[in-house]
Amino acid sequence: MAAEYKSPAYMQEFRCLGGDCEDTCCQHWDIRFDKSHYEKLRDAVQADPQQQQLFETFIVLNAAGQSSDRDYARINMNADGYCPFLDNAGLCQLHARYGVAPLSNICAFFPRVLSSFAERVEMTGALSCPEVVRQCLLSDDAEQAFVDFDPAILPRSEDIPLTRVVPGNEIDFYASQFPSVREAMLWLAQADKYAFETRLYFLSNFSHRLAPWYHQGCAQNQKLLNEELARIRSAKTLGTLDNYYFQYVTAEPVALVVIQAVLQLRIQLAPDDKLSRMATGIFAHYREQIQAQGDMDVYGDNLPPEQLWQVYQQRWDRLNTQYGVRLEQCLSRYLINCLQREWFVSLPDPFVYIHLLTIRLAILRFLIASHPQVQHLLAQQRDSSEIDKQLVEIVYLFARGVDHNLAFLQVVYQAMAEQQMMSFDYAMPFIKF
Repeated sequence: MAAEYKSPAYMQEFRCLGGDCEDTCCQHWDIRFDKSHYEKLRDAVQADPQQQQLFETFIVLNAAGQSSDRDYARINMNADGYCPFLDNAGLCQLHARYGVAPLSNICAFFPRVLSSFAERVEMTGALSCPEVVRQCLLSDDAEQAFVDFDPAILPRSEDIPLTRVVPGNEIDFYASQFPSVREAMLWLAQADKYAFETRLYFLSNFSHRLAPWYHQGCAQNQKLLNEELARIRSAKTLGTLDNYYFQYVTAEPVALVVIQAVLQLRIQLAPDDKLSRMATGIFAHYREQIQAQGDMDVYGDNLPPEQLWQVYQQRWDRLNTQYGVRLEQCLSRYLINCLQREWFVSLPDPFVYIHLLTIRLAILRFLIASHPQVQHLLAQQRDSSEIDKQLVEIVYLFARGVDHNLAFLQVVYQAMAEQQMMSFDYAMPFIKF
């Protein structure tokens, strides 16, 4: 059977901006080579002594016990954290000289993410590319849906690297039912009859009910799954959940304590990272405002949660009043991108995935509402297109620093688990944030 190729419509319009991009993706990342492309590039650079010297200096084989054909070598970034193969204009010398054939898979295909289930190959876009963020957040709703694409549009259509492969194996019930469960999640995420936060609650409720019996290594239970899929699509169920959600009131800054801790940890681990510098500026701005509003002094890195919560709520209310409809659209598209690109079957159960995604969304909302430039634009009654530009930058830096930093996300997950916060009891504070 021939494979079918699907992608969100906006990804088919993606083109790398090259030197016109506001940033370069070739920095502060771990770039790996498989054995085949390492050897192709090694052979290609032999005709150029300068390129050969760079190759021998900066492309390093993995240690024997840690090496495989898939993960064979890596690029050591220079002292500034940038790729040593960039030219003075910030463009890739290897791509310019040799094309995509000998490049590593990440260099050739980023920001495209290719995943396979059975005979279906999906191409989604990583939001750690500002142009993908623009295409995703600012395109029409219709552009978010999966449509057919021709693999000939890929950089190497005959040599496609798959980020993940989930075989259509009926023995593995968790994996085999992934398409139907994700389809329900996407349907909930796009149910714009309901507020964005309510849709997050729908997802949390749905995934929490599934998790006890639908998880890695679970037994088959098709009847119960079918019942839950029908239940969550029922207008009666959604109406009941919607009513409950709006009756739930929280004034506790539990989510804010976690958000502040996560961002302070990021600042501690990578103080020169662009996201860390942005978060540092946000906390400094809060510190000044809190001190100006009272007689208290703020010491150390952490701000008093109650005072921070009050100031944050003021900023969120202003943002939501002036920009709420547009913000909901953008956050919805961010959520849809995550559900399309990040396959929940890589985690123990769907609730773990949705809960971590909800926490990330709470952090992202905090950064958006708290950013001094966003608040300045709102105060100046500036055109929404200027706020859109700021939003693209925030989402881009957040994706680079948190969303696509698996090691950091693992630290966050472990900390949440140790504090026993990976439970449904803690879902609502982050959804309501």
